[in-house]
Amino acid sequence: MFLHAWGLGGELSVMLDVDTTTLRIDRDMMGEKKTTRQRKVSPEESGRLMALGEVAWRETPSGEIERATDIREDLYVLDGDDAFYLSGYPLTSLGHPDRPAASAVVAALYRMKP
Repeated sequence: MFLHAWGLGGELSVMLDVDTTTLRIDRDMMGEKKTTRQRKVSPEESGRLMALGEVAWRETPSGEIERATDIREDLYVLDGDDAFYLSGYPLTSLGHPDRPAASAVVAALYRMKP
């Protein structure tokens, strides 16, 4: 599972690799030193996040995701030969009303601590 948030102020990448059981967070914000942090995740953590990703994958959207030119969030969920991709903004802003499952998985990834 991969989340990429980017805009005029910089970018943030959060990658959950269930095969290696690692979480990696790369942060490159304007005016700050670029950082990379990585840690092991428990099977429970990765299972919970992948379950949220599965729900987001199968979610029926009820409307369009707003598009903005200066900031964006991209969510990728890869599982074997299957892939799911969602892009827009704001996916996480107070829970996106048209994509609540996608909003939940993105918010959960943001809460992960390296």
